Amino acid sequence: MLRADSHTASSMICRAASPDAAILYLYLLSGGGRATVTQACEALNIPAKRMLKAADILLLYGIVSAEGAVPPKAPAEVPAQELVLRRDGDPEFSGLCSYLEGALGRILSRRELEILCTVHYELNLPCDALMLMINHCRSRRRLSIREIERLSYEWSDMGITTYDRAAEYLEQQKEKTSRVAVIMGLFGIYNRRPSDSEREFIEKWIALGFDDEMLKLAYERMIERIHEVSFPYLNAILERWAAMGVTTKEKAEAERKKRTEQSQAGTAPSGISRDDALEAQVLEAFEKKRHNRELRQRKRLEDLLKKSEAFADLESQLRLCSSQAARSSGTRREALLRQKDDILSARKQLLESMGYAADWLDNTPDCALCQDRGIIGTQKCQCLKKAVAELKKS
Repeated sequence: MLRADSHTASSMICRAASPDAAILYLYLLSGGGRATVTQACEALNIPAKRMLKAADILLLYGIVSAEGAVPPKAPAEVPAQELVLRRDGDPEFSGLCSYLEGALGRILSRRELEILCTVHYELNLPCDALMLMINHCRSRRRLSIREIERLSYEWSDMGITTYDRAAEYLEQQKEKTSRVAVIMGLFGIYNRRPSDSEREFIEKWIALGFDDEMLKLAYERMIERIHEVSFPYLNAILERWAAMGVTTKEKAEAERKKRTEQSQAGTAPSGISRDDALEAQVLEAFEKKRHNRELRQRKRLEDLLKKSEAFADLESQLRLCSSQAARSSGTRREALLRQKDDILSARKQLLESMGYAADWLDNTPDCALCQDRGIIGTQKCQCLKKAVAELKKS
């Protein structure tokens, strides 16, 4: 998911000198500031490879930010007297509170009541829709006030503000979950649910239109090459196929045969120079390196979240603080950024106390200039030029 950040965007886009990036930014603004790359490809009729490059340029220049699930805003502070009035004086809201307490098996805290007030009264989410959300969270074993808060802002951003729309959306999610389970089965994974990052990848492949046969084929290619399951590596295969229009097993086999013949003959595809072919080879290696590093970072984070409640609490504080800072300005933003630095410092200290290096979760690229993308704006990075030159000598 991309989010447009409008400050100084015009001058930065001019510096980037990319027509695709400019068009993508205008599309983001016209659609409320958020969109996935897949949505932009479909709306603008721009090939996925070009669109991904445009997105990378916007991210590189800080014109947009990348985000997964929409993070929660800070709940409004509701005076105690008003909380009592709403709990006792609004039968519908009182019923919602009692329903959530029954689901949780305990009385709601004041903070939980404030959050529930915020999402109901400020976001105008009806109580019956929120009850559907509570059932959804409970079925996924993720029932908590923070999850309800996160989903409430996500639903509000998507325009889900009625019971009927919520029911329709949850039915769609149920169908998607069933499809995700089928795809996990294609990969031989039956004994667990997908992680958040795995589910994000699978939903992306579904949106790209790949059927079971193509997903299974991509999985087999991955096992053949690296002998293990790597969702980022699998994603690299499927993104390449999507960019090339490879949508059937026959086309995939033809594309593979062509690549093999060219590799054996030491030639590049027709119309492409040897330098361009070598550059494409290096860029593909860079992409795999980034994906593998991201996979390692996600795996480490998931392991730590399961291993340490203290770490999970700090991570939750960090997400909320980052969300608040992104939505604030002036002195409030400065204070939140200082608070974020304090949380990061506490997290590093906790990691060291657990026997990990302070940078255990860092995603540090080999090249600080281009972040291992090989491209800075529209210019080739020195690391790309060096890698191509070394490949020529080999």
